[in-house]
Amino acid sequence: MDREDEAAVNLITTLVEVRDSDVADGLPTMDEAVERWLAATTTLAYAAHLCTERPLGPADIRLSRRLRNQIHAIQPCWPYVASAVLADELRAWIELKRPLLRLPVSHGGV
Repeated sequence: MDREDEAAVNLITTLVEVRDSDVADGLPTMDEAVERWLAATTTLAYAAHLCTERPLGPADIRLSRRLRNQIHAIQPCWPYVASAVLADELRAWIELKRPLLRLPVSHGGV
């Protein structure tokens, strides 16, 4: 079963794929889907902390990787977000994508 954040990412990518078809009728709006992801993921402040804190432990490395992958997957939805506030928040997340997994990281005793 998907975690809530992964389910929200899957919904967003589906909405991007079907946005120009009749299949989108009855599905949540892009704004609703982005709000679901924002509610299900960590805070933007903690994600920014992951970009600067070194070394990262194994759990934070996994979280950084998951966030980077999710941001990469949902980035194409940005032009379809109607709310300026949500678009600005999504843009802030997109700006974190690149620095999320900068080295060095702790290898946890490996």
